Amino acid sequence: LASADEGGARAAAAALENIARTMPQSLYWPMCASEEALESSPEAAARAGVLRAALPAGAAESLGALGAALADAAPPHIRWKGLSESIQNKLADGSPAARAQAAALWREARQALFVRKALERRGHVTDSKNRGGTRALMWMQKHENGFKSMDRKLGSDGSGLLDVRTVKDETDFQRLCHANSLLNSDFKVGAGQN
Repeated sequence: LASADEGGARAAAAALENIARTMPQSLYWPMCASEEALESSPEAAARAGVLRAALPAGAAESLGALGAALADAAPPHIRWKGLSESIQNKLADGSPAARAQAAALWREARQALFVRKALERRGHVTDSKNRGGTRALMWMQKHENGFKSMDRKLGSDGSGLLDVRTVKDETDFQRLCHANSLLNSDFKVGAGQN
């Protein structure tokens, strides 16, 4: 947007705002431009070179912040689905590098979905009587016990995903999610069900 003329920038901003309101998840992954995301694999690093060349100085940080804000607007069960499937894919690969990426994804999921203080820092709050709150905060509260159980097994740093004795493969991770009511198929699709 910084390189567009004023009219073009306004039109692009209006279009992005409309998309963000109606389909926020559609913008998150393409706009995710954090250093970790851009360097997570050789393929991502190759794509990052093209992206960095196309962006003016400082734009990657802005896009990363926009991506994070859009992710916060997405339904939490959809975010968990994407993150947990990515973890499973890394565990299916089984290489030490892929397991390290799975651990990084677990840390991201914790901060994005399960750590109350992180949610509150991003504006997810309850009312003065500690009731209600945003969809993300209510989802976190609903799945808090299952998450705590998984966190004990995987560790807050995801170290349990690095050790095949803790989590052998993607099937083992699925079983752990299911045992803690965090398997994607455990969620019912429909308003307020997840």
